[in-house]
Formats: sequence, structure tokens, C-alpha cells
Amino acid sequence: MENNKPLLVIFIFFIAIISHLIGINKIGRTWDEQFKVDMGYIAWDRIFAGDFSTDSWKIGEEHPMVAKYVYGLFIRPEMIRLDDGRGNLRSFLLPNEITQISNGNYIITQLNEKLFAVNYDFTFPRIASALFNSIAIAVVTILAFFMLKGYWVLVPGLFLVLTPRFLVMGQLITYESLSVFLFSLTAFFFYHLLKNPKITKLYVIIGFLCGLLFWTRYNNIYVFLFLTGWLLIHYLFNKKMEVFNWRLILIPLISFFLGIAIWPLMWSEFPKYLLLTFQENQVRPIGPSFYFVGRLLVTTPVPIILGLIIGIFVGFTKRNYFLILLLWWFFSALMFFSLVSIQMGGTRYIFVIYPAIAILSAFGFSKILKGKFAFLLVILVIFMIWDMARAYPYYLDYYNQIIGGSKEASGKDYEFSWWGEGQREIGFWINKNLPQGSSVALIVTPKYVFPSLRKDLINKGYSDEKTDADYVVVTRGDSKNLPLEFFMRYKNIYNSEIEGEYLVSLYKRNTK
Repeated sequence: MENNKPLLVIFIFFIAIISHLIGINKIGRTWDEQFKVDMGYIAWDRIFAGDFSTDSWKIGEEHPMVAKYVYGLFIRPEMIRLDDGRGNLRSFLLPNEITQISNGNYIITQLNEKLFAVNYDFTFPRIASALFNSIAIAVVTILAFFMLKGYWVLVPGLFLVLTPRFLVMGQLITYESLSVFLFSLTAFFFYHLLKNPKITKLYVIIGFLCGLLFWTRYNNIYVFLFLTGWLLIHYLFNKKMEVFNWRLILIPLISFFLGIAIWPLMWSEFPKYLLLTFQENQVRPIGPSFYFVGRLLVTTPVPIILGLIIGIFVGFTKRNYFLILLLWWFFSALMFFSLVSIQMGGTRYIFVIYPAIAILSAFGFSKILKGKFAFLLVILVIFMIWDMARAYPYYLDYYNQIIGGSKEASGKDYEFSWWGEGQREIGFWINKNLPQGSSVALIVTPKYVFPSLRKDLINKGYSDEKTDADYVVVTRGDSKNLPLEFFMRYKNIYNSEIEGEYLVSLYKRNTK
């Protein structure tokens, strides 16, 4: 098994990337994906134009720039320029552009005073996100070698792949996939730093990774708490002071100044705009809450939770370096994000906890599923595959058996049909099935993720219950606000759904 480590890592990576690519576009566009790619495109456009003025960079200040830069690069293959740069439409399109637009579902988008047809399916940026999540899974497998043996080293990676809320963040354009990718790499290199504390380049690499992590999303500042705790754990086990040296200061210094260097908005009147970006995040209520504990409990597959409980129990009974480290990773993340909790988005903001959960859960099962009981692992994996299949492709709305599944969660105070998922399915069904000349109105939230309609359909745009359109698309949250009179005039003919619970509905006007 020792000689096969590289092959095992490659194997789990391919399992991960294939799992992410299956149905990668079926969920449709969601909440702020367009924001990331649009801001990223504009940022690169201004860099290429040599425009670093303060006014030009007052864009999307809520989050820093790293994710926008990354996804802004990958959106370019999805864009077809429609104007000539002088305020006029291009007189002709290239044959391949005509083919792309006629065969695809493109959204007309204006960015930086330029007009584009942008593919509705953000395929290339989503593939980039899938790569980040999959590489993170591969790195987690490498970390698992330190405490698991034999085929058990593959189990943490499989557990991550079979966690719907983890997988889906790698199918969408998210801060989460980039964050867990950078966090896992940071853990990998920090392990090597602790073994080789006199190699300066390791401090530089970690400073660079932590910088990218923090300037992806500010709450990733947690990484410094995690590394500090790891440093102390390492000292308590090894009693060597050599890890406490002047090079450590390079990590936060490089991390901080990296973000300043790559964000032109920071170059003027520093720290004015940095403080303003922090204030942007104060709009959301932040404070102590058990929100993430509750969300992890009902969105993590039950077998993984059982393994985690066993792993934690065993971990507290053994004085093992890597077990203590994993317990620190798990509990420090849980405590940190519970103290500075943003009570929204499910498990997004605590996403970097998932590798610790997966490894601890696999470790827990490795202690009880031995000998003649080892076959039970196969049964657990088959159950999780089935459990995941029932949610496909709407993993954002997955809830486990503790809460009674998605069907029960939909009637309680949980995020359900919250991200705009399912609008693509309805839009594509409309384009395939509605008769020519039909009028379509939208009562949807969010209002910018619906696909383009066929040209022979009458698009009545965003509307309300007073609409007279032949067909009306209604998202679940909006349907609760419609009066009874609307449902007397319209009948439901199609839904996008999970476990029989509708996400988005299509209504047809009753004929007299």
C-alpha cells in the first residue's frame, strides 16, 4: 500500500472530479454566481486597459478579489462580444459564434460598457470550482495517510464526495470550493514546515496561501487560529522550540500585503477602503449562534455523523498527535464560526470543517468495522450513494433522515428553494414544450437566474399576481405570498422538485 500512495491519490481525484461533473449544470444558475464572474471580468478588463483608478475599482466591495479574479478568467470562453467597441452592434458574427448562440442558451449582458452574449450555463467557471474541490479531496487523502491504513485512506475522500452539501459547492461558482482547496494546501505545507522549521520558502508558501485564503473571504481569518493551535500542539508533543522562530512573522505579513498588492482599490487612502469593505459585511447580523451546529447535523449524511461521533470518542481516549490535531480542527472551526455566526446559507461559511469531519468519521469506522464486519462499510457507501441520488441534482436542498429528509425540512425553518435552483429546469421545459405565441411571466426569486425564452414566445418579464400571461413561473417562496384568486385562475402543470417537494412551479391560465 505504501508504494501505491500516488496511485490512490490520483484515483480518488478522478472519482471526485467525475462526481462533480455529473449534472454540473442541471441545478441552474444560483444566487451570486453571476456577481463573481461579472466582477471578475470587469476587474481583468481594467487591468488589461491599465486602469487602476480608485473610481474604477469601487466594484463589488462586499468580498475581496481573489475568487473574482479566478472565476473572471474562466468566464471568458463563455462570452461572445456583440458590439464593435464604438457603441454599435457588430455587423456580422463568425460562423462558430452563430452556431454557439443558436445552439445554446445565451443571456445578453453588458459589462464595462461592452455588450456580450453570455452562456447561461457557467460551464468553464464551474469546472474550475470542481477542480478546486477535487484537489482538496486529493489533499485530504494525503493527510489521511498519517492516521489510516489500507483501503481506509480512500474513505475520507469518498465521504466528501458523498456529502451532497460539500459536492454541490464544487459544482457552483463558490468561495467555498476555493477556500477548502487553499485551506487543505495550507495544512499540507504547514505539516512540512513543522518538520523542517528552518526552510524559509515554506513560510513564504504558507504566507502566500493564507493570503489567498483570507482575500477570498474575510472569515477565512480562521486559518490563523487553526495554525496557531497546531503550532502549540506540535510543541506539546515534541518539546522543541525551533518552530518558534522569526520566520513565523512572514506568514501574516505576506498574507496581509498580498491582498493589498493585488487589489488596486487598496492603493488609495489606505486603510479607508479596507475598512469600508469590512463595513459592507456588517450589514449581515454576526454573533454567537448554534446555527452551524444545527445545519451540519441535518445536512451531513447520517453514516458520516455516526462515524464522526465514534472518531471523536476514540480521539479523546488516545494521545495521538494527528487525532488531537483533527479534534482541534473540528472543534476550533465549530467554536469560531459559532461565535461569529452568519445565520444564513446553510453550511457555506463553515465549509473548511468538512475535511476534519471526513477523516474523523473514517477513523471512527476503521476502529469498529474490522474483520467480518468490514463488509458493512460497503453497505454504508451504497446507502450514501442512494441517499445522494434521491437529491440529484438539487443537492442544495438535501436534508438527512434526522430531520425527516427534504420533504420534512421544506415545511420547517430551513433553507429550501432558496438559491434559485430549479429555475433552469422550468425554463428549459418551457422552451421545449410551450406552443408558439404563448406569453410567459415570472414571479421568481432571485430575479436574475432564469434562462432565456424562445424567440417565438412572448416574454412578459417579472410580474405579480395580477398578471394575465398564459403561463406563470413561480418560485416556492413567492408562491406562499400569492392570493387564493391567483390559484383559481391558474393551474399547476409542471414542477422542478426534490423528493416530491416542489422548488419552482409552472402554472397555466385556465381557459374559460
